[in-house]
Amino acid sequence: MKRPQTIFQAGRSSLSIGEAPRIVGTFSSPPETFPHNGQLAADIVELRVDQMPEGSDWLGCAKALQARGFPVIVTIRMKEEGGNWNRPEMERFALIEQALEHVA
Repeated sequence: MKRPQTIFQAGRSSLSIGEAPRIVGTFSSPPETFPHNGQLAADIVELRVDQMPEGSDWLGCAKALQARGFPVIVTIRMKEEGGNWNRPEMERFALIEQALEHVA
């Protein structure tokens, strides 16, 4: 029996992770430190924006990773979720909306 497909959808973007187990690589350092040679030991990339220095080009990095074939999940975790986000919630929502316009 074939297992069902797993599909995440938000706005105009969707992400199908299929039926096989996948490896998620989590990046929480500044985008300029990410490997740019195409060598990632992951199937999906999570960008922890709450962990990155303010002013980082996380969106440019997300777009570049997705263009290289890696589905990108952007997370901005609040302190209550184990993250470092401590700015107003409306700022967080604005960043999430911005991410949804450009990445999976």
